Amino acid sequence: MSVRFLMVLCLSTLLSGGPAWGQEADGPPSSDAAVANGESPTQGQPGDGPATIDATTILPPELAQKIDWEFRSLPLNQVLDEFSRRIEMPVMLDEVHLDEIGIGKKTRISDDLPNLPAYLLLDRLLMPHRLAWYIDDGIVIVTSVEAAEAHLTTQSHLVTDLRQAGYDMAGLIDVIQRATAGPWENIDGIGGSISPVGDVLVVRQTDRVLREVAALLAALRHHGRATGVLDPAEHQNLRAQLGDPVNVAFHETPLQSAIEWLRSETQLDFFIHEGELNDFGLPLNEPVTLTLENKPLQTVLRYLLDPIQLTVVPY
Repeated sequence: MSVRFLMVLCLSTLLSGGPAWGQEADGPPSSDAAVANGESPTQGQPGDGPATIDATTILPPELAQKIDWEFRSLPLNQVLDEFSRRIEMPVMLDEVHLDEIGIGKKTRISDDLPNLPAYLLLDRLLMPHRLAWYIDDGIVIVTSVEAAEAHLTTQSHLVTDLRQAGYDMAGLIDVIQRATAGPWENIDGIGGSISPVGDVLVVRQTDRVLREVAALLAALRHHGRATGVLDPAEHQNLRAQLGDPVNVAFHETPLQSAIEWLRSETQLDFFIHEGELNDFGLPLNEPVTLTLENKPLQTVLRYLLDPIQLTVVPY
């Protein structure tokens, strides 16, 4: 079974403030500006750290194991029961919040999820249905995206080693808030918070953003010239394919048809996040026009999607 890459079309405004690739460290910085760029104030030159801090190093081992799974038209609760059995970790369905968005435990779903880490498989399984998950006391809770974003917990991070390396607490807090998805209460008026207590950062955030924070701190401790944060190997391969040249000639072509053509031409699996597009009044038959020859796929996607405020992300 071949590896499937999933590219998600969603509103570009939904991604503002999200995590990005680390930046190069060109010289020995000496200010908080260097910290905000993800650079080490004392090391100066990039180290031999990993190209990415994978989520599998942050999550429980049950969610790091790979699963190869294909199923057709099974009830959601049955799928999650089987997922729980395979990873040997309890999974609970938050039926109250699912009812609020019109999804029941008997909602039938189908998917082909080959050889993926369990956490990424769960993301891909739930995302088309506007569902999400978080971990609560060793239990995977499957709920609505809104409920997951409202569920905040607290983690503490001892950063004595980073302070000894030259970072100060204000700089660390700044880079965390700028390089993670947030939202943060002191910036956005809602969301999580970070409080310094001696050499400890006390972070209150969603489960997903807490993982981003942990991965970002790991990247600061062991950084290379460019270190990805929570970027799985599947996504790194996909990014390489985005450099492949492609020719397009769309004229008033419905968006969905254009994406279907790109799917056929590139053999990449594109998924349109219809729920988000519908919420913002953007129809699937929105006409798009673009003619480019022998340009990288990422360039084609940018010029195709920017005018209608869409973007594409690996998922």
